[in-house]
This record gives sequence, structure tokens and C-alpha cells, in this order.
Amino acid sequence: MLKILIVSDDIYFMKGLESLIFEVNGGLIKKRINFVMSRKYVASNDANIIFRGCLASVRMKKKECLWPSEMSASNNMTLHIPFSCHDDNLQGIMGKIKKLLLIASMDHSGSAAREKYKSIGLKDFMQLSTTESKVMLLIGEGHNTELISKMLNRSEKTINTHYRNASRKLGMVNRIEFYRCASFIANSGSKNWSIICL
Repeated sequence: MLKILIVSDDIYFMKGLESLIFEVNGGLIKKRINFVMSRKYVASNDANIIFRGCLASVRMKKKECLWPSEMSASNNMTLHIPFSCHDDNLQGIMGKIKKLLLIASMDHSGSAAREKYKSIGLKDFMQLSTTESKVMLLIGEGHNTELISKMLNRSEKTINTHYRNASRKLGMVNRIEFYRCASFIANSGSKNWSIICL
């Protein structure tokens, strides 16, 4: 069973997303879904998928991880997946939900992980590079471009290029949305996370 939490003050968004998830699940994996809507579960570790604005987080066990090499000694990992749907039509949104459900329900083993993630339509070239991830994390911690360029020993122009590339891959429409996403990930408290771009 997949437990899904939708964190939002917009009841129409919550009910619409819930309806789309049920529709996609009914024609796809037919896995039992339980929605956790109560505010007391916002910090809960019970949910497999948590939707927060323009970001979805999938909690996975170590054996289920898409990128085992990025794991630490912990048994759990959180995959942060951008879920920005501003420019998508209904089919595009349902396609993203389908990929999220597949990622959350897959049983991954180390050597086959790359093949499995390709089978759900995720492309290597659309994933963040190590430097793009560092830049995003530092922006999320509140550092400006000048300071990040000194920290990473790169020019400000290079840092801006990494920011633009990360923003494009994440599907963010503006700096505010990018900052919210980066800030949440940087302040999530978990050291065991990764980002997957749909």
C-alpha cells in the first residue's frame, strides 16, 4: 500500500490531485492507495509520497534506491522530485503522476536500478550534475552568487549557468519557485537525499 500525503491549504488542489492520482493508479499499477490528509502527519515518516507545492518527496528503503552509490549508512533515502505543472496540460500532469507512482512502488536492486529508471522514462541528461546540485543546495541555504562562486572556486558567470541549467531541468518557472524548492531540500534535515527530474 502507498501512503500519500498532500500538504496544501488549497482544498481544490488537494481534491484535484487526489482524483488524478486515483485515475492514474486505476489504469496503471492498481496498488492500494491511502491518503493521509491530517495536518498532524505533515512531519510523519509514514507517507511514501509527500506532495508540497512544486515538489514531491518519495521515501524509499535502501534496497529500493535508484542510486545506491549515493546512499549513506542509513536504511532510508528521500528522493525529491520537482512537481511543477504550470506549463503542462492534463496529460502531462498525469504522466508525471504515473512516473511518481512507479518510482514509489518499484522494488529496486543495485545493478538493475539504472535500467529500471530508464524504463519509466527518466533521462540521464535531464538529471542534475553534482555541481548543479551543490549550487542549488547553497542557494537554498541562502547564499548569493558571489559567495557561492568563492566557495566553489568558480566564476559568477559559471555559477549562474549552473543555476539556469538546474532551474530548467527542475522545470521551475521563476527564481522564487526555485528558491522555495532549494530551501526546502536544504533545510529538510535529511542528509540522505537525491533529486530526480521527471
